[in-house]
Amino acid sequence: MRATPLPAWAYFLGLLAHCVMLSVLGAACFCALGVAVASLIRNAEAAPAVVQLVLFPLMFISGTYLPVHSGTVNQVADALPVRPFNEALLSALAQPSGSGFAWRSLVVLLVRGTAGAVVAVRRFRWDPRPE
Repeated sequence: MRATPLPAWAYFLGLLAHCVMLSVLGAACFCALGVAVASLIRNAEAAPAVVQLVLFPLMFISGTYLPVHSGTVNQVADALPVRPFNEALLSALAQPSGSGFAWRSLVVLLVRGTAGAVVAVRRFRWDPRPE
């Protein structure tokens, strides 16, 4: 990196912009998915429990805290939205210089966020549903 004519401040700003852009995309995706899941829950008191029941296993299976070395678990994690977010966010630090964005991960986040937004918009109600 130091052999390139790129000033250190420009490299740092590019790295920072990459992480901020991915964080915003991830936040939008997970917000849409969260509202979509919440719209499926009939009881407001049950919502935090359902979210925690989904969130913590999702984070661990996706390798957010520790690497996962199981083929079966990795196949499940690849179908979940957290793994592509982790891969996209870490791509700026883990991939060799000049390799660019993790486009596949970005597309997966965009598709899942869009699907979550569609479900959220179609099912969202200001008034509670009758039980």
